[in-house]
Amino acid sequence: EELMAEPFLRFVHPEDEASTLQVLADLGSDRDVKSFRNRYRCKDGSYRWLEWTAHPAGRGKQTIFASARDVSEAVASEQALQFRNGILALITDAQTRFIVDGADADAAWWDFLLERLLTLTGSEYGFIGVTESDDDGLFLRTKAITNIAWNDDTRRFYDEHAPAGMVFRNMKTLFG
Repeated sequence: EELMAEPFLRFVHPEDEASTLQVLADLGSDRDVKSFRNRYRCKDGSYRWLEWTAHPAGRGKQTIFASARDVSEAVASEQALQFRNGILALITDAQTRFIVDGADADAAWWDFLLERLLTLTGSEYGFIGVTESDDDGLFLRTKAITNIAWNDDTRRFYDEHAPAGMVFRNMKTLFG
């Protein structure tokens, strides 16, 4: 009763609405749909990945014959594999660059590396740094850091210090 009381698109994950509408248009053009995946909302509010096969009843008819199977575990495995492959590719790129440039990798390379890491992990913020030591003890020097400036003073500080690498000497902080 709950399913029939709501338009089916209310159960489709918001990120999948456009592709679902496109599949419906294909079905409306009397084309079969095979192996279409989208996420549907469960009663508890979570989403499950479904893989659909559908066949329209005929031109001008409102009926669609469809079957779906839950492929959530397969999708999770595929995403984990893609993540691991992305990490391996990034490590290969980083090692190649290090072999070629050694410790002289420039700021643009570190920024590129950080951007790739942020994309792979789905993160908004991050940094790459190295720990060093001198007469005053252990400290962290950034190689790349996202700009999280929230006002003019922090923006100026970031613009002035980020290119050369920010130094964090207090090792009892988030950066430490």
